[in-house]
Amino acid sequence: MRKIPVAMATQHPDSASKYVPVQEEPYEAVENFKLGCDEQMVDYEGKLTPYHQTSQIVLEALSNGIKVGEDVFVTPRVPSASKENVFRQLMALLSVLEAQFMAKEHTSELVVCEIIHPMVESAEELINAKKRVDEIIRLGKRELGLNIKELNIIPLVEEVPELIKIGSIISKYIDAAKPEYLRVLIGRSDPALCYGLVPAVLSCKLAVAECCKFENVFPILGAGSLPFRGHVTPYNIKNILEEFSGIRTLTIQSALRYDYGKNETKKLIKILKKEIKRKPLNFSDEEREEIIEIIGIFTREYLISFYQIAHSKVMEIADLLPNQRDRLATKGALGYARAYAMPSKIPVKDKELLKELSRLEIRSDIKLPRAIKFTGALYTIGLPPEFIGTGRGLKKLENKLGEEALDRFLTYYYKTIIDDIKFACRYLNLKVAKSFLPNFVINQVRRDVEYVCDMLGIEPEEDEEYMEIMERLEPYLKYMIRDKEKLLDIEREVARVMTIKLGILRKSLG
Repeated sequence: MRKIPVAMATQHPDSASKYVPVQEEPYEAVENFKLGCDEQMVDYEGKLTPYHQTSQIVLEALSNGIKVGEDVFVTPRVPSASKENVFRQLMALLSVLEAQFMAKEHTSELVVCEIIHPMVESAEELINAKKRVDEIIRLGKRELGLNIKELNIIPLVEEVPELIKIGSIISKYIDAAKPEYLRVLIGRSDPALCYGLVPAVLSCKLAVAECCKFENVFPILGAGSLPFRGHVTPYNIKNILEEFSGIRTLTIQSALRYDYGKNETKKLIKILKKEIKRKPLNFSDEEREEIIEIIGIFTREYLISFYQIAHSKVMEIADLLPNQRDRLATKGALGYARAYAMPSKIPVKDKELLKELSRLEIRSDIKLPRAIKFTGALYTIGLPPEFIGTGRGLKKLENKLGEEALDRFLTYYYKTIIDDIKFACRYLNLKVAKSFLPNFVINQVRRDVEYVCDMLGIEPEEDEEYMEIMERLEPYLKYMIRDKEKLLDIEREVARVMTIKLGILRKSLG
């Protein structure tokens, strides 16, 4: 079996300090390999990536003496046929043929041996994608004389209900496709957007544990730099490896590479390669059931506030944040938006809780931003989303399941929650946040902050420079939202610079 990569560089638009146009991404990939990354994701999902970028990256790496297909790997993330369209998926698959064809003069290795399939909800999606992949392979053999034996699919699962049932999805796909091995990408960011911090962490841990039950199934954790999206930083890497023990690959996203810098990223990758092979997570049936109940409790508290936020002025602030990669629009005929929360699909045993979750399933008129901009917008106004529903969830957990369950949560199920919340505390300013959010939400979040700090024993410490800039930015943002047409160019530029400065201080746009 081939080498399993450890550090996967991605093209996420989460860096505050760096905009990377698609023309530069092939050269960026080579720099990522030099940092120590042994895999590069080429992202076609919701992104304006030219179809020939896969071959550009392969050829650029080969011309720099990098052994693609041996030492490092290039792995496209193709669009979902159901969430975007079949045509875009086929174009991305054809890019793999082009890369192999163009690389024939330089290497006999298979330069692309896997593709990532996003937003997987069922094994049937993967089976249908595998049929298209096999058709593309036959086309390559017939028309280009390519000797591609197989192109494996990496399912990307990124919603809480699907992460909980990931074992069933994997089992059905393995039975149908019979791959020699399977890598599974566990999304940490989108579950947080739709369900909250704690449900995202716990569902990802359940998914890692389920993957590790299978022979030759290797989990990948896809996570960003801010705690809401994963907390992959040089100072938190050992927490990640402990909390998600059993993962075999970790994403190295843009904010880590650019906002923390090359030297810190190199150090992190060295630690990762040295320490990643740890004893995998393993939960008993009773523990798994309790974790699912906890996920339901925290999801309820998060969504009560989330829907109010999604209808607030904060979403306009999300639109003001800079686009650091060339992405598809979220509106229009070729628009691309994310999924809604489906809390009724969380398999809780408590019937009353299940009813409450079902009532919170609203799909009608909410236009969700992407997780990066949602996170960045809330940090910009002084409400790190890590707090939303977390304090109330802790209190409800204690009241509903008891002190022993709370203790298991804090010492076993989510051991690093204190470090995650301490980070977020540095950027908390509800005086600013109340200018942009309904009183209903502010009152809920005040309780969240009070409960979480009291129950976790945290004394909030704020970043003074961050607070000063945020408070100076507040009137600009209020004015921009109220009177967009009257805004002077210089005012827009001042607000843009201060917004980016806040991102640089927290070392991630979102």
